[in-house]
Amino acid sequence: MYATYATAFGAVFSQGGVADAAQPLWKQLDFDSKVFKFPVASISADVTLSDMQPVLEKCAANGVHLAYWAPNSTPTGGLPEWFTGFAAASNVLLRRSVSPSDIKPQPPASFSLASVPLGPPARALIELGFTAGQRSRFRADPSLTQPQFERLYTAWVENCTQRRVADEVLAAYELSDGAAEQPLGFITIKRPQGSDTASIGLLAVSPACQRRGVGAALMQSAVAWAAAAGAQQLEVVTQADNAPALAFYAFSGFEQVSSTTTYHIWLEVQQRIRQNVPYFTGSELRNLSSAMEAEEIRSCGPFSTDCQRWMEQHMGTGTVLLTSAGTTALEQAALLCDFQPGDEVIMPSYTFVSTANAFVLRGATPVFVDVRGDTLNIDNSTIVPALSERTRAIVVVHYAGVAVDMDPIMELARERGLLVVEDNAHGFLSTYKGRALGTIGHFGCLSFHYTKNIICGEGGALLVNDAAFRDRAHITWEKGTNRFDFINKKVDKYEWIDLGSSFVPSELVGAFLHSQLLEAEAINARRRRVSKAYHQLLQPLEASGAMQLMPLDDGTGNGHIFWIMLPSKSARDGLAKALGAASVEVYGHYVPLHLSPGGQKWGRAVGYVVRVDVA
Repeated sequence: MYATYATAFGAVFSQGGVADAAQPLWKQLDFDSKVFKFPVASISADVTLSDMQPVLEKCAANGVHLAYWAPNSTPTGGLPEWFTGFAAASNVLLRRSVSPSDIKPQPPASFSLASVPLGPPARALIELGFTAGQRSRFRADPSLTQPQFERLYTAWVENCTQRRVADEVLAAYELSDGAAEQPLGFITIKRPQGSDTASIGLLAVSPACQRRGVGAALMQSAVAWAAAAGAQQLEVVTQADNAPALAFYAFSGFEQVSSTTTYHIWLEVQQRIRQNVPYFTGSELRNLSSAMEAEEIRSCGPFSTDCQRWMEQHMGTGTVLLTSAGTTALEQAALLCDFQPGDEVIMPSYTFVSTANAFVLRGATPVFVDVRGDTLNIDNSTIVPALSERTRAIVVVHYAGVAVDMDPIMELARERGLLVVEDNAHGFLSTYKGRALGTIGHFGCLSFHYTKNIICGEGGALLVNDAAFRDRAHITWEKGTNRFDFINKKVDKYEWIDLGSSFVPSELVGAFLHSQLLEAEAINARRRRVSKAYHQLLQPLEASGAMQLMPLDDGTGNGHIFWIMLPSKSARDGLAKALGAASVEVYGHYVPLHLSPGGQKWGRAVGYVVRVDVA
């Protein structure tokens, strides 16, 4: 494996790094900060260890979490105790001369050499990029996670193939029956304008095909490219302990010019504890790249289809249709309910506006009822008093991923001929008596909004649990046409059949979601563990009467939200202010809909909703 990396990675890849005018001895690196998702800075090589503390204090005051430092001379005599940096192995700068005589054709081989087209990289190139990084200071730093490492090298390879940080990317391809197939390795080269020196950024060869001359052929091509570009020198940086790379470069005519040591300095800064931090599995970019490489960005592609099948199998329902949001899943469910003017739908007042909006758009009137004090779910005892001859449906909301008591509601619906819609935006994979939430009512609506446990930015799904609605669901899903039958070759052309809308998401949404679903159980398990820890730590405060905690998860929930109830609004606001001062984000949740201007205009409340005074 021949792996290289740039000495000052951030300086090479930062796009418009912002220097602090008052402290020009460091600057924040935009590229690295975006990739790692926390502020990263580069400290000037001119800063000495004796001058380091005030520079680090300035970095920390600006929220910098990681700083790179490659001093002009390596500190001697040991590092002081306050220095918490991670020292990478020495970076060795190697150089060789090039001339017009280096421009020569490549000898025939069992593989081909070609320029990688401008654009997003193939997944195989990204995987080779991971290979290139295995001997880098980033892989050696134990504080960097595997997903962070993969994001870093994915972005690096993409910036190379997009020609943002490389002028040329050359790849070796396996030949099969004369046609190029999988890449065996690649090399990136850049020659800054006006410079007589070209540089190699990344060189990677698949471990499965070493000793076949792939690395030598790529290097010879890079030398020829540099000569043709008018460069007089070609240089590369690798680590001093990467013996295979050093031997390869020596064989290729490179000589050592200098060496430096780069430190990763992890700063103890107060990190704001955010109310929500989206979780990424690390394979989302891989899936997105795969979809783009296959030019599959339409709706109903293979990733989207797999997501639907996964949910059908794991949740135990007949039909799952991905939607562009949880909101549009509710809107499609409302459309399928076929409301008539004056029809009413019973729902809890304490919910998100989309729950009501979807039905108001179809001409129905929301009838708001109270929630229970222990779960904040709909209070079943308030449903019967809210019934009228115009009642058409009941909407339940599984708040915080805790199940509504569904059996009495389903029995009531059967007796009265009502439809039941589960707004399960919070409760993905939570269960009720062994059944997945969202699969019990006639329709279930899921959300994969970026604040949820399982995410794709914006996305959702409609679960059609009653077979009587499935054919029409496919029609309304596809803008009121029978395009679904056309895609499945059941009809020769598709046409307008019924009311509908564009509820179908792009395949890119499915590609992202697919990586999340494969880890859904593990993600929920971690959330449940955190929720249990909160409950244990706060239980003494509940025992003292200072607050009410949400119910302890009995293993059926998914840990989506952990809520507490304070005895008064002033107590709630005071606690929120104190937590905010400690850099902990907390929020109140919904304004009850029957108190909102829209709720008073388009809906009505039945009974006194007692929980709203502390909502």
